[in-house]
Amino acid sequence: MKAANVLTFACFTVFATAFAVDGHLDRPSGHPIHVEKCHTTFIEHVIVGFDRAGIIKTLECQEGSQVTKGAVLAVLIDDVAQANLASAEKKAAIEYAVDYTTVAKNSAEKELNRMEKINQNSEKNGGMGSVPLADIDKAKLAEKKAEYEMNHAIHELGLNQLNVKVTAAELETYSIRAGFEGEVQKVFKKVGEAVRQGEPVIAILNERRVKVEGYVAAKDLRLVKKGARVRVWPVDAAGKRVQAESLEGNLTFVAKVSDPFDLTTRVSAEIQNKVSTIHGEYLLREGFEAAMEIEITPESVAK
Repeated sequence: MKAANVLTFACFTVFATAFAVDGHLDRPSGHPIHVEKCHTTFIEHVIVGFDRAGIIKTLECQEGSQVTKGAVLAVLIDDVAQANLASAEKKAAIEYAVDYTTVAKNSAEKELNRMEKINQNSEKNGGMGSVPLADIDKAKLAEKKAEYEMNHAIHELGLNQLNVKVTAAELETYSIRAGFEGEVQKVFKKVGEAVRQGEPVIAILNERRVKVEGYVAAKDLRLVKKGARVRVWPVDAAGKRVQAESLEGNLTFVAKVSDPFDLTTRVSAEIQNKVSTIHGEYLLREGFEAAMEIEITPESVAK
């Protein structure tokens, strides 16, 4: 009898384990997947530099400065570029060549029409054309030449106006602008210092959007779906969750390749950071660990 009970218990254990692996009994609907020791990084956190080499003329910010999107952060010595732009704008404003060639073209056209009309009236009266055909041919050639000169002048004016945009774009490479609203974290260079193209000059970040990244165990992978709702908690120095405040977001990434050693799979979520009601600072900090719970829907469990 005792042996039969042991055998029955063993069979039940195997049966339960099989279903647990399949995900039907170990993760009931409504019980989230816990992901501990998650890494946090600010999505908008960049180190910027100039798009050209030069010498820094001004630094418009310092560490801790709050900057708006599009604000100028630093400028290289740009006297030559400024002069080039002024010259290009001057050329683009000159339209007399177009005006002159337009008048010349209209005048040549009128002269040709006058000659042809004289001959037409003469032929109606039964006479021969009083304007030689050679002169009419010369007038046609003059009219066509005036038309080409007018089109050339219009083309040159268009090139000059386009050159203004090119020169202005080149002048922009002498400046660094903030790509988003944020705070300056570090300034790597000083005024008067030479820099190379792409060399780090300023680090800027925005704390509002956070990427939370962690690893899901193999037994839970089937239940993890991109777009699932998640809750995130900051973790204190002792590794414990700060349960008083949490944040919500959505799972944005589930890796297609798992770690071959422990069979975990990398997942990440985008979280809208918020200011703590307790200490007035943003809850999540880059570099600190966080804990994440991934919501499991009944549809995921049923599949």
